[in-house]
Amino acid sequence: MSNAVFSLVSGFTSILLNNYLAELFLISNVLIIAMGIGLIFFGGYVSFIASRKVISLPRAKEITITDLLWVVGSVALLMMEFGWPSLAKWVIVIIALIITDFAFFQHLGAKRLAKSA
Repeated sequence: MSNAVFSLVSGFTSILLNNYLAELFLISNVLIIAMGIGLIFFGGYVSFIASRKVISLPRAKEITITDLLWVVGSVALLMMEFGWPSLAKWVIVIIALIITDFAFFQHLGAKRLAKSA
């Protein structure tokens, strides 16, 4: 459920601080708002899946893969030179590390789920 909460909080924070984040990342605030909306939908989906009495193994794997794709995308962004200030790069790194933890523990949970099936 922590992944869902983190995604929801990040989504709402992105929307509320869209102008500041747009300046920090040198992009349009429309992109920040779109990302925020996407994170809210993702967080809602993760919450729905995590709150089921029986968690679906394919859905758990789907969420883990989505998290890993976010991390890969973060690394790709960091490898490109956008002229971002250090703070912007650190925000990406810290969020990617948090999401890596989610993916790791979700993977362990999915393995346990597969064994019990």
